[in-house]
Amino acid sequence: MTTQRLFLAFSLCALISSAVAAEGEARARVACIGDSITFGYGDENGKGYPVRLQAALGASWEVKNFGIPGTTLSPRGDKPYVDQVAWQEAREYKPQFVVIMLGTNDSKNANVGNADGLKDDLVTMVKELQALDSQPKVVICQPCFVADPGAYEINEAHLASDILPAVEAAAKELNLPLLDLHAMTRDVAAKDAGFFVDKVHPNPDGHTLIAAAVQQALQKASAPEK
Repeated sequence: MTTQRLFLAFSLCALISSAVAAEGEARARVACIGDSITFGYGDENGKGYPVRLQAALGASWEVKNFGIPGTTLSPRGDKPYVDQVAWQEAREYKPQFVVIMLGTNDSKNANVGNADGLKDDLVTMVKELQALDSQPKVVICQPCFVADPGAYEINEAHLASDILPAVEAAAKELNLPLLDLHAMTRDVAAKDAGFFVDKVHPNPDGHTLIAAAVQQALQKASAPEK
């Protein structure tokens, strides 16, 4: 599906959701946790995939962006996400759904020594979220592909060898589905040289694709269990 068609589909979904949402009805709260990609770098002055996700899900959902540029999954990294005010704010929001995409900055040379503990770090983060009164359903995302030679000291080789296996192992231990944004962005970038604005951050079309993938994951997570 082309990006233009995705935009049309998103707009249609938003209109339908707005039409059927009852006035005053509580909206499903979604917290998007991540680094500069979640924050919105590369997408029209920082709108990011969460804004596009909100448009796609419509009025019966409320999406909030808790992305903080430069943050790491590891609490031992050079800028741990869990040390940021956003981590506290995301929990106080009492989300019913959480999307986590962290790990890109853990691939920097300064942070690769923390790789052995990343699986446990992510498990701890998710369990803390699951312990909230709102008992959110959590969607774990593999971080996006990084085009060689990378930028900001972010390294695809370290990402592939250290970060991705840790995130996959955490999802398996938690018995949660894993949204492989790494494979998706890698495959698209192989066909589109302009997919990244700086070898790391997807362009606006990339944020649209991420939003579409996250939308599908959230809708699946929100479906009644059979």
